[in-house]
Amino acid sequence: MLPKGITEKNWMYFRDLYNKHAAFRYDKDVSYKFTNETYVSPVKTVLTNDKGRGLIASRDIQKGELIFTGTNNTIVFETGHAWRSFLWYLYHASVPDYPEGFACDIKSWSWVQESLPNGKGGPVIVVDIDESSLLNQPSRNNGEVANIQCGKGENCGVNYYAKMDIKKGDEILCRYSDFSEATWDDFGL
Repeated sequence: MLPKGITEKNWMYFRDLYNKHAAFRYDKDVSYKFTNETYVSPVKTVLTNDKGRGLIASRDIQKGELIFTGTNNTIVFETGHAWRSFLWYLYHASVPDYPEGFACDIKSWSWVQESLPNGKGGPVIVVDIDESSLLNQPSRNNGEVANIQCGKGENCGVNYYAKMDIKKGDEILCRYSDFSEATWDDFGL
C-alpha cells in the first residue's frame, strides 16, 4: 500500500478513467498516451518527513541508469482545453478509496514541456499517472541535491537518469526546471 491511500489499484483505476475519457472525445482537442510500452522503475513510494509523498530507491542504482521513461502511463495534452476537460471529468468521477481528490492531484502533478522526442510538436501539457508523479525537488534547507536528471545532454525528452550512484533507501530527487520548460501561459491557463 502506498502512502495517503494511493495503491497500485488506484493507479490502474486512474489510468482506466483516462482511457474512458479519451474514448469519448469527439472534438479536435488531442490527448494521448506517450507509448503503449511499460517500464518498471527502481523506486518505491514513501511518506517523507518534510515533503509528504515521495520516492526512494528500491535498490542500489548506478550513475547513468534509467530511472523513469515515458510509458503508457504518460499522458500528453496538446491544448489547455483538453487538459481542463480531463480535470473536469476526474472531478465528477467516482474514485473509490481516494478521499484526497484525484483531479486536484492531477492538476498539481501536471507540467508544461516545450516538446517531446516522439515527433509531436510542443509545447504540451504532460502528466504521469504512476508513482513518478510523486517525485520531489531537493530541499535547499538541508543541502540535498538532485540525484536524477531529465535526459542525457541537452535534450530532456521523457527519460530520467541517475546523475550519481544512489543507495537503496535514498530519496529520488530532481529539479522540476529540468523538464518544465514552457509556461502555462502558452495554453491560456
